[in-house]
Amino acid sequence: GAWLFAHDGKVLYGWGRLLESLKTARSSSASRLAAAVTSRINGSACCFGRYADDSNLFAALHEGVEPALNAADRQQQALIALAAQLTRSPERVNAAHLQPLKEAGLSSGQIFDVILSVAAASWGNRLMQGLGISSSASA
Repeated sequence: GAWLFAHDGKVLYGWGRLLESLKTARSSSASRLAAAVTSRINGSACCFGRYADDSNLFAALHEGVEPALNAADRQQQALIALAAQLTRSPERVNAAHLQPLKEAGLSSGQIFDVILSVAAASWGNRLMQGLGISSSASA
């Protein structure tokens, strides 16, 4: 699959630069959780494994979004809910979806980082699946 990138070095270079520029935004625990939720919903087990750790929350998320919501604290629930909504129906996300994150103490910048993390994870999941680098993990 990766041989496709070899045919367009500019695309590969651009993708690498984009990921590098998002590295800081995607490194927070909130962003990692959001990316893991996205990967779980999208069925990208290889990507989910990159974000998951050995916590009870990620073990619950491995089972599904609902078990993760039940295992999460208030801030994590808000993160999971936003990531799930952005992954499943991004066109329906509005300010009301962001309010629980603000109420849980996240700044506008942190919320934006979470949104960027979900977007990058969604694209990465689809890319890996399109290249045949995936295993199933349905939500």
